[in-house]
This record gives sequence, C-alpha cells and structure tokens, in this order.
Amino acid sequence: MLFDPNKTILAGVPTATLRQWLAAAQNAYADLMTGRKPVTVSYDGKSVTYKPAEAISLADWIVTLQRQLAPDQADLDELMASAPRPPLPLAPETKRKSLASMLAR
Repeated sequence: MLFDPNKTILAGVPTATLRQWLAAAQNAYADLMTGRKPVTVSYDGKSVTYKPAEAISLADWIVTLQRQLAPDQADLDELMASAPRPPLPLAPETKRKSLASMLAR
C-alpha cells in the first residue's frame, strides 16, 4: 500500500508548520539523547514531555513528520540525509569495554 499524505492525521497542516515541528522534535531528540534529561516538544497548542526511556516515541513522531513532508521514498531519502543526527549513546557494556581497552594501552 502506498503512503498517501492526504489521508493522514497531519493532512492539511501547512508544510512550514510541519518543518517547524520536525526541527523542534529533532532538537528535543538531540537534547534527550545527549543530556539524558526529559524534554518537552510543543506543537499545535499541545505539549508532550519525553523522558530518556521514551526516546522511541519521540523518534516515531520524527519519522511521522518526515514521512508527511516527503511521501515519496526519494524525497524521504533526501530529507533523512540532510537531517542532523545526534550521536547514539554507547551501551554500558560498550563503555566498559572501551574504557578497559584505553586503560590497557
């Protein structure tokens, strides 16, 4: 089934508004992933606070906005390629291994 942006909950929302929401969500995601603190995203008169454990929900919102802005795969690929990506946190066991390997040198 092909994605139809005219049949989503975001249909009719101006592109400029979608882009503002996307930028706010991406900035909040970066803050969340790098600061490990709750962040609040506001859109359309609503506010949602995400905690580090809810990063997946925030990422889902980002993907929803990206998909609405770029319904064709080529457009989505271009949008995703231009989007800033925050660094992914290392898993605790990876941090320990990295620290151990640095100390061993």
